[in-house]
Amino acid sequence: MHFFYKERLSFNIFFSFILIAGIVFLSPLQLISVETISPKTDSNDSLVEKASLLLKRSDKIFDSKPFEAKSYVFEAILLADRINSDSIFAKANLNAGGIYLNLNNTDSAHYHLRKAEKYAANLNNILLSYRIYNELGRFHQVTRNLDSAQYLFEKCLQIANTLKDTMFIAGAYNNLGLNADNKGDLKKAYEYYMLALKSFESINDRQHAAIVLNNLGLIVHGLGESEKAIDFVSRAIIINQELDRHFHLSMNYGNLGIYYSKLSQDEQAKEAYEKSLQIAIEHNLTLDQARAYLNIGYIYANDKNFIRAEENFTKSLELCQKHNIVYGVILSNSALGSLYQDKMDYAKAELFFMKALILAEESAHTVVMKNLYQQLSKVYESKGAYKLALEYSDKYINLSDSLSILDNKIAILDLQTKYETERKDLENRNLKAENEIKNQIIKNQRLTNIVVIFILFTLVVFTLMILKSRRKLNAANLKLNELNNQVLAQNKSLKELNQTKNKLFSVIGHDLKSPFNSLLGFLQILIDDFESIKEAEKKKILETLYLQSNNTYAMLENLLQWALSQQGQIKYTPQIVDFHNVIQTEVLFLGSRAEKKKISIKNDVKHRTNIWADKNMVQTIFRNIINNAIKFSDVGGCINIESSENDGYTFFHVTDTGIGMTQETIDTLLSENIFYTTDGTQNEKGTGLGLMIVKDFTALNHAELSIQSTPDVGSVFTLKFSSDHPFSV
Repeated sequence: MHFFYKERLSFNIFFSFILIAGIVFLSPLQLISVETISPKTDSNDSLVEKASLLLKRSDKIFDSKPFEAKSYVFEAILLADRINSDSIFAKANLNAGGIYLNLNNTDSAHYHLRKAEKYAANLNNILLSYRIYNELGRFHQVTRNLDSAQYLFEKCLQIANTLKDTMFIAGAYNNLGLNADNKGDLKKAYEYYMLALKSFESINDRQHAAIVLNNLGLIVHGLGESEKAIDFVSRAIIINQELDRHFHLSMNYGNLGIYYSKLSQDEQAKEAYEKSLQIAIEHNLTLDQARAYLNIGYIYANDKNFIRAEENFTKSLELCQKHNIVYGVILSNSALGSLYQDKMDYAKAELFFMKALILAEESAHTVVMKNLYQQLSKVYESKGAYKLALEYSDKYINLSDSLSILDNKIAILDLQTKYETERKDLENRNLKAENEIKNQIIKNQRLTNIVVIFILFTLVVFTLMILKSRRKLNAANLKLNELNNQVLAQNKSLKELNQTKNKLFSVIGHDLKSPFNSLLGFLQILIDDFESIKEAEKKKILETLYLQSNNTYAMLENLLQWALSQQGQIKYTPQIVDFHNVIQTEVLFLGSRAEKKKISIKNDVKHRTNIWADKNMVQTIFRNIINNAIKFSDVGGCINIESSENDGYTFFHVTDTGIGMTQETIDTLLSENIFYTTDGTQNEKGTGLGLMIVKDFTALNHAELSIQSTPDVGSVFTLKFSSDHPFSV
């Protein structure tokens, strides 16, 4: 049963630290309301007030309802764009970065936090700086750059000490404690947490004191003092019960169950898990529900009550699958595999272990992979499949060795860093001594240099006087040429802007106005005849409204993207992009649209097909191409996306079985500044902007677009990217 215990511990630690990171790091953030970032320069007071209200709402549900908080934040960002407010931009992007960190989306988190840092640079707001350093520290901690996180949290502590604000000082100590904990320095973490606890208690801040008590419980549990951990978390439970903080209380009871399990007090552990589950169900805390079901299942499994164990493991699995908690899905499948292994039902054990392994390998959870390799080796050995047993035993040994090598490399790099630091300090001291000697020599030479410089200056002035008249004439000629070139460039730019303006007015005046008229018409029907319309007809009208809204939104999104690209406001920001994942995201996003026409979409791009490109632009490119393929495919058609490599280039082919095009139509589509559109197979409307964006973004990514098509057979859109990038060897 050792594997059960290890999985349970790892599952609890995973969820506990996710929650703690969200709560503890956010605690200092929530102390600063949006009014702290005073938007005095905003031009529209009503929009500023609305954006401020949205950000307040996001603050209140920052950790408990991240998806709802995200919707408030992005609405605030749109308002900030309208009123051109750096303060609202900074606060909204900061909140967005924090939310994405809670959702473990580090790429998006880093993007928004850097934008917040950029907008805050002009505000000279020390409290805002504290918040940004705090969230960037969180980011570096999540991405395991612990030295960078340490540096940023220490900057937070410096600001807090400058302000002499006990609340911020305590928050900084708490974050430094978490960082020390992640580094494995439990003693230092304990010291920081105790400083944080004393600070919170000195100002009678019981809410944050409870969070630190919970963290102290985890620290002393890690040090093997589970009874002391129970004492700390019990104090946190009393406070959270009095404050009616359900989210934290559910987590406290879950951790309490861990400590009792460590002491083999299964009844007390089960009681704690059930209290956590009850609170989680009452307040719709999905993560804690999944965790509680899994841990209760382990209690029953230890007692050989396989029926009740399976019930709880299955409930945990269903919750994690429904809410896309990948790590929970892995551990629930693993738990079911171990359960059937104990029941000697090796076929089912193999099935669940393999499900867990596939997800663990996709998510690169190496520790879990190692355990699953070991378990599968035992299963195959029990089944008499010795070849497979040996294969998975080898995988287990190889991965264990790899993890050990990685740990050694990290240790070596740390030692190298310390050595380089000491070496540079010694060099700096030597340079300082040398500089003092050189300064004395320079003083002796200074008088001579002054005389030489005076003579040279006199010669230069005389030479300049001679050349002055000639330079004036040349400068006048250059200025005239520059003015002529500027006039030509401005004429060209004005012509292009005029074309852009005409197209924008056309789309806004017709292509956007028409669908909105349709939406308003359907809504008016619902309002006027709501009682008399049958339920089936209501549903059909609502489905039509949803589809029309989606199409209109996509049209508006393309319109904004194209307008920004024409004005040069979209910057090319390349990075290493896994095209399989990008395309899979867009396939899922457009899945409902394809399903309406019973069109199948298959992503055959190889995993880890990495290209140096701008991720956001690439997503927009494939979204428009796939959407176009859906639009011009008949019901029951199919779309296939695949990749190939040749002569240092990677090609991506999007093939559909649609209505196809003539060569004349293809030439028109690939022409510059041509807006070409026709209705889809079910009269879907378009503006032609999608393909314009595809062409613009393809060019910005130094790629090439080509089209092959046969009428009544289908089309192939091919994108050609260079396989090399600045970091290739």
